[in-house]
Amino acid sequence: MPKVVYVPEKKLNPADELRTLLTALEERHVRLKLLGETQATDILRDMDRAVQLFADLQASGLDLTPEAGRFEAFQNRLRRSAGLLLRRLGGASALRRARPDPAPDPATHWWWYIDELVARQRRQTLRRLAIVAGVVLVILAGVWLVFQTILAPDPLVVARVEAENEANFALEAGDMQAALAALDAGLEKVPNDPNLLLFKAVLLDALGQPEQAAPLLVQARQAITDPVAFNLHRAQLEMRVDLPAQAEQHIREVLEKVPDSANGWLLLAQSLEAQQKYPEAVAAYQKASELAEAQNNEEIVVLARVSLAQLQMKMMSPPVNEGQ
Repeated sequence: MPKVVYVPEKKLNPADELRTLLTALEERHVRLKLLGETQATDILRDMDRAVQLFADLQASGLDLTPEAGRFEAFQNRLRRSAGLLLRRLGGASALRRARPDPAPDPATHWWWYIDELVARQRRQTLRRLAIVAGVVLVILAGVWLVFQTILAPDPLVVARVEAENEANFALEAGDMQAALAALDAGLEKVPNDPNLLLFKAVLLDALGQPEQAAPLLVQARQAITDPVAFNLHRAQLEMRVDLPAQAEQHIREVLEKVPDSANGWLLLAQSLEAQQKYPEAVAAYQKASELAEAQNNEEIVVLARVSLAQLQMKMMSPPVNEGQ
């Protein structure tokens, strides 16, 4: 009978362990949709281990440039998949329960705080949607105005539309000061235009300058005599500059006068969601969908239902039990 020779398993040195760990992380990211809660949590713990290995190996003077590049690329991919990873983890509550104690530094261990990252991404998406919707409306209004005045284009109308477009594009890029400059340039050509005055007032409010905004609001309100139209437009602008609480206040004033406004309920839902008032936002999305369906407004039906589905998915995580 041949003699059995036992060969002990070779223990990986720290550098090889790091490379093996990075490979495992990359492979699990590819299969992220298939992972269970435990496997998803292991990704975060393995990233902690990778950070520790990097620190230990770099202290010894080892060149880890290729490995550092792999880890950075992996983190970038994981940030883009943050929403999916949070769902595989079981939601924000499960993530908080799994988070190490004491809590790690968010600057170096951001993956333990992806619930906050997903919330920021959601707010940015809502803001972009509001801005894009505003740009589309402005462009459509501009096209209509051009057709109405095609034989004798009004340079003041052109100046207003261009100023609004430039301000909206600046907001899309996250540059409020550039948006303010665009509105100022437009007001030099059309000094009493109520839309530009209202836009500038809301922007100044977002920049923390309510005293400067107040007289512009008075001017705009005097020119836009319909309070429903004024508050609806104001709320839309406030959503574009990330003032959801103010938008909620003004859209509720609209709904007091026009309770069957599907657009009003949709805007209210968006403002509530941006403030993380999720149960109220769900009810508002449902109301918007019901009204829009009754009014044959397919665009708002689709927007309300898609937004509602996304919000309900975000709310699927179970609440944290007391004492845990």
